[in-house]
Amino acid sequence: MKNLAKRSFVFCMVCLFTLLLITGVACRKNTDEKERSGATADIELNYRDAALKVMEQLQLAVVSGPNGAAEWNSDDPTIAKTDGNGLVEGVSEGVTHIRVTIDGSSAVCEIVVLKSDMIPSIGFSGFDKIELLKSNSYKVEPFINYGSTHYSDGEFTFVSYDESVATVSPLGVVTGVNVGTTHIQIKASWRSYADSIYLCTLLPIEIK
Repeated sequence: MKNLAKRSFVFCMVCLFTLLLITGVACRKNTDEKERSGATADIELNYRDAALKVMEQLQLAVVSGPNGAAEWNSDDPTIAKTDGNGLVEGVSEGVTHIRVTIDGSSAVCEIVVLKSDMIPSIGFSGFDKIELLKSNSYKVEPFINYGSTHYSDGEFTFVSYDESVATVSPLGVVTGVNVGTTHIQIKASWRSYADSIYLCTLLPIEIK
């Protein structure tokens, strides 16, 4: 009788140990899966990691998580930056992390920024040379040309090389003053390109 009780006790202990082992493995598996997904404390992002080229953008979003305001930050904004809505932009070649925090919980997305061979330039909607009569006006409408896409979010400045021939307003409105020729210098600041030698051009002006 004693041997039967002893065997029953040993069998129960073995079953309990096995149950604890299985539970521990399952918990660890869930933890590992959460870590691999770039999520902690029940926050999951739409990307675990991503690769961008310089100037390319990627929208990160919280797929699931606590109800609260999300705060987005970059570990290194000189490599990749983010706005307050999780819109990420590659700045320079390298690797960094974008973090989102909600009510003290956080999740991370690794961002790899690759070098881009493309160079931005200034283009125009309309003519590459302006011909005006005295006292007439024409509005220059520049854009940023990057790859095969035109962007209108650049900040442009305009300077007339000879205001006795033509003037230009801060909004790019050219007005003929006297007969002659001159140039309008156009500079742009666009995203991570500020005071770039590539974003500067001259527009010929002829006043008749």
